[in-house]
Amino acid sequence: ASFQKITSCVSQSVGMASQEHLRKESRTADVKKESAAIKGMITGGTVITEMLLGGLFLENLKMQKQLLAQPYPTVARTMLRAGLGGFWAGFWPWGAALGLSKGIVLGAAKSFWQNAFLNYTSVEKGRIDLYSGILAGGCQGIVMGPTLLARTRVNEGLRLRMEAGVKSEGVMGEFLISMKILNDAIKVDGFRTLTIGLPTMVFKRSADWGARFLFMGIVKEQWAKMKADPEAGLAPWERLVATFLGSGSSVLVLQPLDKLMPIIQADRGGKSVMDVLRVQIANKGYFGCLWGGMGIRLVHIGWHTSWAIFVSQEIYNKYYHQQ
Repeated sequence: ASFQKITSCVSQSVGMASQEHLRKESRTADVKKESAAIKGMITGGTVITEMLLGGLFLENLKMQKQLLAQPYPTVARTMLRAGLGGFWAGFWPWGAALGLSKGIVLGAAKSFWQNAFLNYTSVEKGRIDLYSGILAGGCQGIVMGPTLLARTRVNEGLRLRMEAGVKSEGVMGEFLISMKILNDAIKVDGFRTLTIGLPTMVFKRSADWGARFLFMGIVKEQWAKMKADPEAGLAPWERLVATFLGSGSSVLVLQPLDKLMPIIQADRGGKSVMDVLRVQIANKGYFGCLWGGMGIRLVHIGWHTSWAIFVSQEIYNKYYHQQ
């Protein structure tokens, strides 16, 4: 009974926060059944592309900023001293594995749940995009958790090598070094090192993508209202900008959870998450600890979502219409 009461309250809260947006969007939403396999492969490709075109650098810049506590220009210059190797640091093999897997899972799961919801006529089309996004985020979290932890362990080892002035040993050399770093971590802590914080990761990815789809929908709706014919919809470039701004805006409410994940997944030396958090708040203040670095996070999320959602959908629509 208590569980039903909690789920009912959550459902009512989400409904009240977005009811006007969902009601209006349901009249114009163009949600169709999709091939989950094709959409997954397309999204995997677009995510890899955005990583190589700056997404990976932005993500690494954010993480290094948290580790080094130096100004962004200083951190960026340090990373770029190695040229393209610094720009694409951590891409091979775990960055590529993470990007490809999270793209494939997101695209395929989003289409899978979207198709499932379309079989229920009681679900408005305006809600399907949001609900399928939340569930796809959870599926992504299950896959991302172990892969991201592996990448985090490897990146830390590579960072220490870079700071020591060790030069890159080529693609295969870096691959072998990465495997050794990960193998050493597993020998010390066991495979548990790849499952730390997995439930939190699943919850976080569900919240991340739920917020992104909700904010993107709100921005698109408000933009359409300002047009001479609100029912005509948005042009492709307008949808792209709305995707960037809407998804980026979700950082305003989700940044604290993003800052907590490294604490949860890190080796805390026997300290609890709250102990570590209290120390960081004492050193940086509440805003610095929970919302610090929000600007670069907003840009990164907007960039990533534009490729993972907008570009992949445009490519799929072209393929779909050709069939």
